[in-house]
Amino acid sequence: MSDPDHDEPADAVERVGADDASKAEVDDGAEPTGSTDASGRSLVRVARWLGIAIAGVLALVAAVNLYTTVGTLIGVWASARYQPLFRAGFDVVVLLVAAAVVVRLARDADAFS
Repeated sequence: MSDPDHDEPADAVERVGADDASKAEVDDGAEPTGSTDASGRSLVRVARWLGIAIAGVLALVAAVNLYTTVGTLIGVWASARYQPLFRAGFDVVVLLVAAAVVVRLARDADAFS
């Protein structure tokens, strides 16, 4: 029941209803920013970076072992006369793959900055 002394325009009532609807859309049930556990997030971040570092070191060791093993295989399979040629070819392939990886990582880094 409306009070004749206190009449509100119809558009004011609609605006209030629209404001309530927009607030409901913004509040999607997520926790407020102040209630997140910062120490838990930083611990997870440190654990992820530690895992990446360990995997990187293992990958580096495996790459060095593969490189030396391929060098040994070239020495076994290729005659002494052609060994320098095979080693140079293998080194060029490794260099090209490494350069492609560096270029890709640099482009990805630029995309995130």
